Amino acid sequence: MASAVTEQTTDPDPGEWTFTLTRLATAETATRRKLSLLRIRMATLHLQAAELEQDLTRLVITQNVVRSLAPEAALSCGAPQPARAVSARQPLTESDTHVLAVVARGQPMRARAIAGALGRPDQRSQVEGLRLRLKRLVARGWLVEHHPGLFSLAVRVAEPRALEAASSAPPSQGE
Repeated sequence: MASAVTEQTTDPDPGEWTFTLTRLATAETATRRKLSLLRIRMATLHLQAAELEQDLTRLVITQNVVRSLAPEAALSCGAPQPARAVSARQPLTESDTHVLAVVARGQPMRARAIAGALGRPDQRSQVEGLRLRLKRLVARGWLVEHHPGLFSLAVRVAEPRALEAASSAPPSQGE
């Protein structure tokens, strides 16, 4: 009589279910707490990075202002030379300093990435306009173009002859 044989199913003890659910709830709470702490640390690091980026921008601007105001004799008489040849007649614009601050963050960058970091729309006209500005900064000695379209800060030490040539060059139009 196969139909008379019934399988016996045993329900787990309700205490086991309670124990398992309690352990899961405890693990969930601990994980949520860890995640919350990590998010707080991330937010703190993000704020610190933003403050450092502002400090960097201020330092670049201050260096440029001081260099443009310093008499040429002070630049050639034992004062530390700038890391790049800079024309006193072509001071950096505020937009240029923002570009330099973005490029100074690390590895060489493409114009599209720099435009994104500056918060500009990803439109061809915006990227090409920025690319033209980057090329001008390369010509003025602030940036280096390693490969076509790949820009980074110039790190060479300016030679006194390069400074003289840059300061005697007529100012360019349209900057």
